[in-house]
Order: sequence, then structure tokens, then C-alpha cells
Amino acid sequence: MNNLRFKYFIVLIVFFVHQGYAQSNKASRNINELNFIEDIQLVQKGVNKKMGFLNPIKAKSNNNFENNAGNSSKTQQEYNTPIIISTVASSNPTEKNIELCTSRNFKFGQVLNIEVEKLTNDSLYQFIEKWLGTPYHFGGTSNTGIDCSGFTGILHKSVFKTVLPRMAKDQYVASKKIEQAEMKEGDLVFFNTRGGVSHVGVYLHNGYFVHASTKYGVMISSLNEGYYNQRFIGAGRVGG
Repeated sequence: MNNLRFKYFIVLIVFFVHQGYAQSNKASRNINELNFIEDIQLVQKGVNKKMGFLNPIKAKSNNNFENNAGNSSKTQQEYNTPIIISTVASSNPTEKNIELCTSRNFKFGQVLNIEVEKLTNDSLYQFIEKWLGTPYHFGGTSNTGIDCSGFTGILHKSVFKTVLPRMAKDQYVASKKIEQAEMKEGDLVFFNTRGGVSHVGVYLHNGYFVHASTKYGVMISSLNEGYYNQRFIGAGRVGG
């Protein structure tokens, strides 16, 4: 009888110890989940404050990281709700709100050393991004090889809907001559590299232009570089 009571006593002790351990684990999990939620909320508040985000709209996200992060404490719908950025228009019609700028704007802003808000012609920089690195080929007009006047002709037709003559010297004749200080995005810049007008590019900003060089293919260069500075003839404007 005494042995039976002792065994019963041991079973009760094991039962209560197990219950206490389970409650402790549950409390610990609840605390950890609360801390996780609080951390997420604090991070989100910091991001919202720093980036000036507006309230999110409900739309499904394809981002697996967003869908999986912390799904133990938030619903799938909450994690599929992206944050949208303000679309308030800039007060300057020649600039865009920085919150609307793409990674392309920031990339070319760094290259051209200019404020990203001033790069408003997205089609131009999308075109340049596509053609950068295309090898030079005399007489070429494709992305397997292109020459300087072929590149300016395709660029102007694609971006500005302007048809240019095929040769650089003819593009020079067809363009309205402008002073260097008057140059703006899309103007043509001409050079004497082999005698007369023998090279042409498209002006961008801050002294930079894009062109198809014989050595490196389609690239961005500066008029301040010694080679181009010494060979610069002038700038011309076409299509208004």
C-alpha cells in the first residue's frame, strides 16, 4: 500500500512539473511573438517616418520574402499589403518628385552628376541603358554593331520621333546651330576626328553625351575630356 501511494505521489509530481513547463513555454512563446511584432512595428514606423510613405493600399505582392517573414504573428493578407509612395507632383514642370524616381534615374544621376529629379525623359535613359556597350561597327544599325550616326539616328527616331539623315556631316547640315551654353538634352554634338564632321553624339546633361565610339562602342563621355574637347566642332538642334 505504501509503495502504491509513493508511485501515485511521483506521478502527480511529474504531471504538475510537466504542466508548469508547458505553461512556461507558452508564456515564453507569447512574449517572443509580442517582441517580434513590436520590433516589426518599430522598424515599419522608422521606415515610414524616414521615407515619407503614405498609407498602404491592399494589393497582392509577389515578393516571397514579404510573404514569409513573420507569418507566425501576422496574417498573409497583412504581409501582402505593399506600401506605396507619394505621387505628389513637383512644383517644377521640368523635374519629377524624387519619390517617383526609378533605379535608372539614380544610376544615370550619378553618372551625369545631376539631381535625379531632373532626369524626366524615362524613354531616353531606357533606350541608352539598352544600347550601352553595343560594339562599334562602321555602317552598322543594329545592337550587334552600330556606328555613331546610326546610333544618333535610331535614338532620335525612337525617343524624339525625329528622322535624321544617315551621315554625321548631313546631320550637321540639317541641324540648327546653337551655342554650347544653350545645349539641352537631345541636342546633337559634332566632332572632327578624321577631318571635317566625322563624329556625332547626343547631348545629355552637365557636359555629358552618349555616342558610339570606335574603341568602346556605345558609351557616355564628357565634353571636358581632352580628346573630345579638342575635337568639338559645335552643337545642333533638330526637330524644334
